[in-house]
Amino acid sequence: MPEPDTAVHAVSTRAPCRLVDYLRARLIVTPARAVGPLIARGGVQLGGARGQIADLVRTGDAIAIDRAALVDVLEPEPWSLVIHHEDDDFLVVDKPAGVHVHPQGPHRTGTLLGALLWHAGARPDLPWGAWRPSLAHRLDRATSGLITIAKHAAAHEAFRALLDRRAVVRRYRAVVVGDLVRDRGTIDAALGRDPTRTYRQAVVADGKHAVTHWRVIARPGAHTVVELELETGRTHQIRAHLACLGHPIAGDVLYASAGAPATQIALHATTLEFVQPMSGALIQCRSEPAVDYR
Repeated sequence: MPEPDTAVHAVSTRAPCRLVDYLRARLIVTPARAVGPLIARGGVQLGGARGQIADLVRTGDAIAIDRAALVDVLEPEPWSLVIHHEDDDFLVVDKPAGVHVHPQGPHRTGTLLGALLWHAGARPDLPWGAWRPSLAHRLDRATSGLITIAKHAAAHEAFRALLDRRAVVRRYRAVVVGDLVRDRGTIDAALGRDPTRTYRQAVVADGKHAVTHWRVIARPGAHTVVELELETGRTHQIRAHLACLGHPIAGDVLYASAGAPATQIALHATTLEFVQPMSGALIQCRSEPAVDYR
């Protein structure tokens, strides 16, 4: 009989597969990279015997996990997700400003990934899920809006291939400081780590190719509302590009004055469009900022 600190799971699978592969997809509160070592140190039982990485599992088999052997455990959290699209391969949700997409430093709870684990079926006392959430792209903590989650490795790889081919439309809305004189433009400037400030990106000669297109939506007072479309997707690309124009995003003290990172800036991912690589369906999602940027 399993010990009280052991999680027991009845296998359900379309075809026999290796124990390590099954657990990497279903044991979702610990990183996939930790599953092999977990099995190797005896933390998994299959049918009452010590599991081996290459063991085959079939529907109806019983797997028992020693919870104490799990590492880097992330707790599923039951906060509501705003879902714009969901199918067997992808999920598109609205990320609130101020929320980390995954655990970072002391921020272990209140992350988007914690909410995704709950949505996938994991619970604090149940480390299993129907699928493993995988962030197909990222949004900064201070940025709100649409983000894509892949439900399995093949979907993640297929979406990254779309990004590489620039086959994903990503548009943002931002409020910038000052009056942009022109109505539209393109920023084509390589980005790399700012040599004077570790947390920032900057336009540098040996940086990575980065292109951002922008157009003015409105000019309210001392600010300008702009729509931006990414041609590439570098870290802090929009924030760094607008700052290099001399028009940082409102609230972005990290790029405006080299202050501490903000938990919310006037930047929202409004549009996400792509052809679903598994089904061929056109996915079109729209999101409005919680604050009226006009």
